[in-house]
Amino acid sequence: MRRPTAPDAAPPRRTSSRRAAAGALLPGPRIRWRLGLLAVTGLALCVPLGYGAPVAAPVGQPAQDGVVALGGASAVPVPERSLFALSPVGGPPLPEVAEAAPSGTAEPEPPAVTPDEALAAALGELGPHTGRFAVGVTDLTTGTTVHSARQGEPFATASTVKVDVVAALLLQAQDRGRGLTAEERRLAEAAIRVSDNEATHTLWARIGRRPGLDAADERLGIARSRTDPGASWGVTLTTTRDRIALLRAVFTDDSPLTAASRRTLRGLMAEVVPDQAWGVSAAGTRPALKNGWLPRDATGLWVVNSTGRVERDGHTLLVTVLSDGHPAMAPGVGLVEEVAEAAAAAVVEAG
Repeated sequence: MRRPTAPDAAPPRRTSSRRAAAGALLPGPRIRWRLGLLAVTGLALCVPLGYGAPVAAPVGQPAQDGVVALGGASAVPVPERSLFALSPVGGPPLPEVAEAAPSGTAEPEPPAVTPDEALAAALGELGPHTGRFAVGVTDLTTGTTVHSARQGEPFATASTVKVDVVAALLLQAQDRGRGLTAEERRLAEAAIRVSDNEATHTLWARIGRRPGLDAADERLGIARSRTDPGASWGVTLTTTRDRIALLRAVFTDDSPLTAASRRTLRGLMAEVVPDQAWGVSAAGTRPALKNGWLPRDATGLWVVNSTGRVERDGHTLLVTVLSDGHPAMAPGVGLVEEVAEAAAAAVVEAG
């Protein structure tokens, strides 16, 4: 016989076997709290002190970069930029990435130096010297012409005027529709190649002396040279501008001289005897020149000049140096060569 159930007693709940089994596996609240503490502690131990630096290593074994070893366990590699490595917990602050330095600006280029400035600077560096001088340079390659101070001051030509005399002879022969006679050619060669004074005296008379020279100079573009009446051809006064004008008439097509006449003068100037080949030849190679030297009667001081064409670093240069006031010829030659070389270098480098 069944016993009646009390009217207010709740009926017993039914629990499934699967849920009961799962509940048996879950830890209680106190155990769960302890497990959480262990997880946090383990995480702290695994955090590296820097990018890939280890926290611990087995006793007696050095730590290796990028490896974490706990207790006696085997070392486990940790990627340098893993989640743990990026964490700042337990280690120094992550290194800051330096900002890229601004790109440097190019230094401004120095202002271009003009040929005139380059010439003045080069001549300003010359050492002590006697006498005065003036120099003119024309670069036929670039078309540049420069002159130093005293470019308008007159200097005695000395034997450089022999080029003028032979040019006048050639112009007069051209006007008559002929070339030089054998005697005229012999005299011209002696006057230019060996600077023979007797040959020059003969040619001076043949061209008509001072009036003949002045007429030729005018046609050659020589405006400032002048010869005193009755004076020797050797003390004709000239300037660097006039000497450059004469060189242009000999070494360029812009000339009243025919091509044949120019070849004659160029050939003679290129064959000056060796002991007279000093002067502007110091400024380059393949010189074609004429020099002049003369002691003045009134003072005993020397006039030393050189004028001609040279090649330098692919440039064709017309160079003339006039000087006077030297106690002897030798220091005059030294100064002329020093000035010619410095001037030619300055003009070529300035472009």
